[in-house]
Amino acid sequence: MKAKIRRVSPEVSFIDLIIERLGLSTEEIQKFQQKAKEQKKSLLQILIEQGYSEEEIAKIKADYFGYKFEKLTNYVPPEDIVNIFSKDFLKERLILPLSYQGGILKIAMVEPTDIVSINEVIERLKSHGIEITEVDIVVTTKKQIIEKIELIFEEREKS
Repeated sequence: MKAKIRRVSPEVSFIDLIIERLGLSTEEIQKFQQKAKEQKKSLLQILIEQGYSEEEIAKIKADYFGYKFEKLTNYVPPEDIVNIFSKDFLKERLILPLSYQGGILKIAMVEPTDIVSINEVIERLKSHGIEITEVDIVVTTKKQIIEKIELIFEEREKS
């Protein structure tokens, strides 16, 4: 089982989508791209640092790649699945298994194109006898995924 990257709008560039959704001019986006290059950061990181909403940027990314954006507030990831991973692994890769049912694994990610991390999660689960037939990816923010991971591991320590 391999995860696939979907892309819904090949006729619209990611930059054009950012310009449209954030209401930026071509000059503004070029300025931010130059700043990203100079600071050796991603354009998205620069936009967040400039005060643009991390959630809106995550929604743009989700739309561009054809995934759903979801807040993680109401998710209670299955303990038996999450226990397979260390807190550091999940935080470093910004990935979190949210649910597993009938061979379908739902995972939250900040970067849905991170195939290496997706495959690593799948391989670890398989090595524990968990059969994955499909991976459903949702995009979320770094803040939400870190907070959810911290909460899960705090609760684990209390038990």
